Amino acid sequence: MEYDLKINGVLKLSFKPRDYRGNEENICNIDIDAIKEIARLYSSNILVWEGVRYSSTIDWDALISVIEESYDLDGRFYKVIDGTVYKVITSIKTDTNDSELAPIELPICIHIPEGESTFEHIMAFKKLLMDIFLIANMSVLGILDLCSSRLNLNEKEYKLQLSNFYFECSINAEFEKSLAFPIIIPVARVHNWFTNLNIGLQLKSEHSIEHSIFSLLHICRMDADISMVSWIFHALEAIYGTKAGRGFNDLSEKLVFLLSVPINKQKPLKKKLRELNDLRSSFIHGGYRVPHPLDEDYEDKIFDIINFGVLLIIYSIQILISKDWVGLS
Repeated sequence: MEYDLKINGVLKLSFKPRDYRGNEENICNIDIDAIKEIARLYSSNILVWEGVRYSSTIDWDALISVIEESYDLDGRFYKVIDGTVYKVITSIKTDTNDSELAPIELPICIHIPEGESTFEHIMAFKKLLMDIFLIANMSVLGILDLCSSRLNLNEKEYKLQLSNFYFECSINAEFEKSLAFPIIIPVARVHNWFTNLNIGLQLKSEHSIEHSIFSLLHICRMDADISMVSWIFHALEAIYGTKAGRGFNDLSEKLVFLLSVPINKQKPLKKKLRELNDLRSSFIHGGYRVPHPLDEDYEDKIFDIINFGVLLIIYSIQILISKDWVGLS
């Protein structure tokens, strides 16, 4: 197919090495293989939606290189202090200004047929990047961050503001005595599952699984905040087929079933879920003791509960993917 217009641009990503609490040898090849698989699947992209053909390319080489370098003990991400090797967990800065991030730049190109809307094709590309973000992080938690990303196209700059923070936290859940911790799924399997949902360029959720995915994406665009608890329950209630604001026992029983929670962890998990539900109820229906913005101790407690809720969403969707399901009824 001939294209009348090609828009060349760049996707700028800030990069920070993975902060993994386990043995890095266990995650190194997983990360590298995953980003290479992302590149294989999403270098050349074609989507036909409502009769319109959307086409684009992404060059992932720079991101592959920096992820490989982030595990090189002789590279810039490691320092030797008093004979001990330490990993530098910080974003790359520019050589001239330590306060500025030096982004990883991925060349991109959007192909637009004659007579088609440039705006719609750019919107389709932004939607593609959000899909890739979700698929990548549902496969290998924390592998792709678009929080400080900037998409430069057609002399305009677009921000996606999708943080991998909760995915990054989730991959360390195993080492923090969490009540549930997510898994790693091959990228191609997540890609196939997501493709079969046939969401395409749809921007309003029609089915429960779309409701949960879109809710999770909203969470990934937010700073940690009490209001996030509403999005958490939007997602959980959609996944588990429970009525909004009702059926706590139904939700907890279905959650135990889907996640195959061992008997010795069921009671503490339900207790934590009850705390999350009580937080939601007090915030929405009244009774929430609004803290002063400077009350950091209270915010830390809220963050712990919020983090637990997001982890449940991530793990629940991962289990659905692993079983090739789209929800519970």
